[in-house]
Amino acid sequence: MTATQTIIHGDCIDVMKRLDDRSADMVFADPPYNQGVDYGQGAAFDKMGATEFEEFVADWIGESVRLLPRSPRTGSLWVLVSEGLADEHGIELREWIPRRNRIIWHERFGQYQEVNFTGEHRHLFYHAYPDCTWNPDAIRVQSVRQKMNDKRAKGPRVPGNVWDSPRVQGNNGTRVPWHPTQLHAPSLERIVLCSTNPGDTVLEPFSGSAILGVICKKLGRNYIGIDSNPEYVKLGQERIDAA
Repeated sequence: MTATQTIIHGDCIDVMKRLDDRSADMVFADPPYNQGVDYGQGAAFDKMGATEFEEFVADWIGESVRLLPRSPRTGSLWVLVSEGLADEHGIELREWIPRRNRIIWHERFGQYQEVNFTGEHRHLFYHAYPDCTWNPDAIRVQSVRQKMNDKRAKGPRVPGNVWDSPRVQGNNGTRVPWHPTQLHAPSLERIVLCSTNPGDTVLEPFSGSAILGVICKKLGRNYIGIDSNPEYVKLGQERIDAA
C-alpha cells in the first residue's frame, strides 16, 4: 500500500479535534514559541498573553496524546522547544504521557551575546508509552572506538541524547525561501526511523516548511500535517508532491 502525505489547512486544535482517536502512531511538534515570529500572518499572531498561551499549549498537547494509540500503547510524542520554554513544556508533557528521554538539539551557534552565554541548543522532549515502537537498529551510528579503530569496539551504537542538529541557514541547499524556521532533516529522519514502522502515520500539528512530510514520503510513512497559513499549506504540499 502506498503511503499518503497530506497537509490540512486550519487551526491545529480545531483540526485535531476532527480526527478520530488513535489516528496517529507518532506526533512531532516544533510549536510556535510565542516570541513574535512572523509566520506569514503578522508577528502578533505569535504573541499571545501568558494565560492564553498556557491554555494553547495544554490544548494541543492534550489533543496530540488523544490521537496516539492506547491499546496497545505504542505511540510517541516528540516536542522541540526553546530553552526559555523547556521547563513549562516539560511539566505539561509529563501530565499527559511518560517521558522517555530529553535530548539536547545542538545547533552549533546562536545569536551572539556579551551579557550571557550564547544559546546554542533547544530541547527535544521524547515522551512515549511503555510499549512504544522502538527501532534501535535503524539509527545506529559509528562509535568513538570504531572511529579510532579500537579493537574493543563492539559495533555501531544507539546515538546519545545530544544531537548535532545544525541550523538550516539561508545559503543551505535544502532551505526553502518561503518559511522563516526550518529544521535539520537528518535529525527528523532519525526520529521517524526509531519510533515508527513503514505504513505508520506521523502527525505534525505545525507543518511549517513540510520537511517532515518529505521525509515521511521517502521512508514510506503516512503523514498528516496541519498549518494555519494557507500559503504554507499550498507550498508545503507542492514540496512533498515534488519529492
